[in-house]
Amino acid sequence: MSDPQLDPSGPSLTLSGIGPDQDTEVVVLRSELRDLRRALENRAVIEQAKGMLVERLRCTPEEAFECLVAESQRANRKVRDIAAAHVRNGTRAHPGEAGGVA
Repeated sequence: MSDPQLDPSGPSLTLSGIGPDQDTEVVVLRSELRDLRRALENRAVIEQAKGMLVERLRCTPEEAFECLVAESQRANRKVRDIAAAHVRNGTRAHPGEAGGVA
């Protein structure tokens, strides 16, 4: 007689077989995971833009971040969007515009 816990033909776990409380928990966990991934992506692009500015402007990482924040406030855009534009355009968030960090 085989052990039912080790039997490969035994029951398996599926999302459709869990109760309503666990189903809600799965939805919440997926949402939290999506939010964490987005936060990591945002942080990565901000760090990359800071690194580019540190090299270009010969400043500290803190000063580079202050530049991103100042530009964000002037443009009324999120820091992550300013950082992404810097990465995309090689440290110029607004190519051709005065006031952008060049």
